[in-house]
Amino acid sequence: MKVCAYLLLTTTLAQSLSLASGQQNGQQKSQPFRTQLFPEQLQQQQLQFRQVEIQAEIQNLQKLVQVSSGARVQELLQKQKELNAETVKLQVEMLRLQNEIQRRLAGQNIVEESTIGLQEQQQSNNETQETTTPVITTVLPSVAEMSVVKRQEFPQEDLVLPCQTTTGEEGLCRPLIKCIAFYADVPELRKQPCPLGQEEQGVCCPTKKRPARKYDN
Repeated sequence: MKVCAYLLLTTTLAQSLSLASGQQNGQQKSQPFRTQLFPEQLQQQQLQFRQVEIQAEIQNLQKLVQVSSGARVQELLQKQKELNAETVKLQVEMLRLQNEIQRRLAGQNIVEESTIGLQEQQQSNNETQETTTPVITTVLPSVAEMSVVKRQEFPQEDLVLPCQTTTGEEGLCRPLIKCIAFYADVPELRKQPCPLGQEEQGVCCPTKKRPARKYDN
């Protein structure tokens, strides 16, 4: 008897778990963004609970008004007016939260579409080019960013002044982006600024060519 009861309990539990899993999967397919609630959704739930409470209070006040008289009626009507005003504020806040939720959901869609697009583009590049180097721009991001700005700030090189580096080498004062052969020495170059025209600062760029440095892996 104990064995039969145990088997019956096990079967019932398995069926319950299977049914719950099926319902959860169905909800996830129809509501893909409900697997994790946003803070705004939790706030909406609290506001909805408050709205239900207010409606119940208003209905109770209306019943009391019918059986009251004199100053008591005015007191009840004033209370009802305050509850109606609170209801309006709750509706405005609910609308704001709903707009914020929609913005978040739209942001998730944009992120997902961007990720898929980047993956497809990378896969296409790998298929068409055997020697692609997609991370080459991230080797020295500060230099890459600076090159865009500096080219606009220094469209012409009116005056190039001689200078001397901290190691005693002869050089010329130039914008950092024009020391192309010395990108590996960017930290060192930044330690030896020199004056350019119009109150701008450059770096002392060595005139003697050096062998290219290898980055440490």
